[in-house]
Amino acid sequence: MKKLISFISITILLLSLSVTVFAGSVPEDLLHYDGAHIFFGEVLSYTENGDVAVSPVKKIKVDIKTGTKQTYSNANAIGDIDIKPGNVYLITYFDENNPTDIFEVTSYDTKTLKLKNVEGDMWERFEKYLNDGEYEKAEQKELKERAAAIRAELSKAQEATVNAEKFMNVVRKYTSFEELTPTLLREFVEKIVVHECSYDENGTRRQDIDIYYSFVGKVDLPE
Repeated sequence: MKKLISFISITILLLSLSVTVFAGSVPEDLLHYDGAHIFFGEVLSYTENGDVAVSPVKKIKVDIKTGTKQTYSNANAIGDIDIKPGNVYLITYFDENNPTDIFEVTSYDTKTLKLKNVEGDMWERFEKYLNDGEYEKAEQKELKERAAAIRAELSKAQEATVNAEKFMNVVRKYTSFEELTPTLLREFVEKIVVHECSYDENGTRRQDIDIYYSFVGKVDLPE
């Protein structure tokens, strides 16, 4: 039992660390983490406890609707800024385990904006990625990959539907038959796989056979 509890504790710890952002790598983490949010948002409310409500006004890298109300905890003002409701800021978000960073900027045009009241190599890289459109490119790449995955799934579904219809056409041809003829077998069955036999503790012989039907493959029937 102690080993089980230790294993569960370690697993939970690893899961909690799986998306932890490390200091110094924030710009790159924002670039490569698909779930990262980067957008301009109007602050609706802000508390000293770090709870903030914002309304996105312009998306950079995020699957989020503008004009909606979004609430975040653990908000973190970057630089010497005073967060005021009604003002628009640049906001980044990973998940609930990491702080929601809020930046004051000179412009809402990512090609020309500058981060206010911040310094250091990390924020210089972040600013350059914004100016170069790297986050928008990452967003487009993610969207293309999602679209490709959806098209692949649709193709599989369509193929399965066509194959099922072909199989049913064969079934309809033989709604009633008295014997299994070679012709019937060839139309219905694609292949038969006979596995190596095994014996249980009582010496009873077991032989597994898989039947792959035409167009639909192996069908697992309930026992």
